[in-house]
Amino acid sequence: MATTAQQLDTAVQLHRAGRLDEAREIYRQVLAREPRHADANNLMGLVARQKGEFTAAIAHLQAAIAADATQAAYVANLAEAYRGMQRLPEAIAAYEQAIRLQPGEAVPHIQLATLLEQTGQLDRAAACYHKATELDPTKPAAWAGLGMLYKHAGQLAPAGDCLRRAIQLYDAAPLHFELGNVCQMQGRLDEAIECYRRALTLQGDFAAAACNLGNALREQGQSEEAVEQLQRAVAMRPDLAAAQSNLGAALQDLGRLDEAQACFERALQSEPRRSEFLLNLGTVFKDKGLVAEALPWYERSLAAQPGYAQALCSRGTALLSLGRFAEGWAGYEHRVGCSQFNTLKFPQPRWDGSPPGERRLLVHCEQGFGDTLQFIRYVPLVRQIDPRAMVAAQTELLPLLEASGFGPLLAKEQPLPPFDVHVPLMSLPHVFGTEVETVPADVPYLHAAPDLVAKWREHLATQPGFRVGIAWQGRRAFRGDALRSMPLARFEPLARVAGVRLFSLQKGPGSEQVAEMGDRFEVIDLASGLDYSGGAFMDTAAVMKSLDLVVTSDTAIAHLAGGLGVRVWVPLSFAPDWRWMYGREDSPWYPTMRLFRQRVLGQWDEVFERMAAELATLVP
Repeated sequence: MATTAQQLDTAVQLHRAGRLDEAREIYRQVLAREPRHADANNLMGLVARQKGEFTAAIAHLQAAIAADATQAAYVANLAEAYRGMQRLPEAIAAYEQAIRLQPGEAVPHIQLATLLEQTGQLDRAAACYHKATELDPTKPAAWAGLGMLYKHAGQLAPAGDCLRRAIQLYDAAPLHFELGNVCQMQGRLDEAIECYRRALTLQGDFAAAACNLGNALREQGQSEEAVEQLQRAVAMRPDLAAAQSNLGAALQDLGRLDEAQACFERALQSEPRRSEFLLNLGTVFKDKGLVAEALPWYERSLAAQPGYAQALCSRGTALLSLGRFAEGWAGYEHRVGCSQFNTLKFPQPRWDGSPPGERRLLVHCEQGFGDTLQFIRYVPLVRQIDPRAMVAAQTELLPLLEASGFGPLLAKEQPLPPFDVHVPLMSLPHVFGTEVETVPADVPYLHAAPDLVAKWREHLATQPGFRVGIAWQGRRAFRGDALRSMPLARFEPLARVAGVRLFSLQKGPGSEQVAEMGDRFEVIDLASGLDYSGGAFMDTAAVMKSLDLVVTSDTAIAHLAGGLGVRVWVPLSFAPDWRWMYGREDSPWYPTMRLFRQRVLGQWDEVFERMAAELATLVP
């Protein structure tokens, strides 16, 4: 007859092979002879726990501990049985006992940390993970757990460090995915994309990784590949509503609005009251120029989530586009609660327009260069109330703004001096109660440097004809750039007008298209020699003062030309940015500007033919 030790050895081998019923029968035979056998009770408890029979597991494990209270493994197994029954306080107490019995072992600290996380005891959980990394720095679970705690606490740098340590020890898809999340939250998009790609290499059906990869690519302005990855995520998990919604957003970036709408509608079928999905459907209608249809979706989004800042802001810009400025500016103030505008937050109170007295007032510029160039006009109104008001603007714009009389100025990227109250630049229309009829539109309020104007007038005097400066491409990472920008080739009807010469003001992305035109039509490249020494737009402003007309897509160039008071035409999408409003050929912001709107969404040919016909009437 086999001894107890031989029986247990046979049973353990069966147990390890997953033959639980056979192993349990042998454990039962041993316990029939020796009811207090510690190992047999422990092993019987493990089988019961694996089968989900937690009450029986607890009874056997308690019997094992009663027979031998020195074994930390028995107590740890009891803790896991308690966890299985969601008896978390007892599970925590058991792991604490296991650690007292075997303080130098890392695993009980890791397991206790996970229980403490479940019960919201995050500081204690972090201490346990830390202790585990000290006891055994080769345990990836300890580094991963600690990294996730740092992530949820918003401590992204140490979170990334811990997750990288975990990956060095264990190259697993979920770890790369979480590190990608951390990097994306830090704005380190290249590293985030690399992490998501690695996660997908290790686990090809990782839908969440494909979804996040698509989002990161979208943030980088790589909308085409973003769509591909998000389509991949949807194919893996058609029921994943977030992937449907994100795919819709990427398609929207490309101007594929019908497809985007279909994605948002599918997402809402899964989660009909999710505020983000309701908002997204509203934005599609807005981009289609159907503002009346967009507003009810914004309202439904707010009904699902009262106070939802993004919906309040979107509704505000929709109302601004309709000329309902009082309601619109009030709604636009909620952008401060949107993640993309987190630079607007300071602990100091907001300025309400009243004389600040001895309090120091800071006006800080926000968003892009075009936004600053459009709304810097309000600074003189502020200084009528407080001549000492400090103004912080983008470093690159300081030379132009100071040359235009808006100094003294601070560089917003540098440490700011003490201040008591503040106001974002684009909140000033709300502070001053701006209506369509009261927009401060005295132009020019931007000024080119006289020496540069003289230089460029002399240079352009050698170029005969009606001189038209052109720009066509905005920042590609901007949401909706596909709707506002157009290829240089669209300008060919203008080049065909007798006596017209086109001069490129396009810098950066899009400028390569000048060389690609070949013999199709002539565009003289000025941009390659602009703004490299004196500051952003300094040369460009001087060139504009020396041209007969500027024609530009909806970019900072349009605001520069409008602020300079030069003649400027802007071809606009059927549903342009809110500041251009609807149904107008003029702009209350810029008296010298004329707007040429698409009559059919996405159709530029008719717009440029119409401009060419108008241009022919101007050429002598």
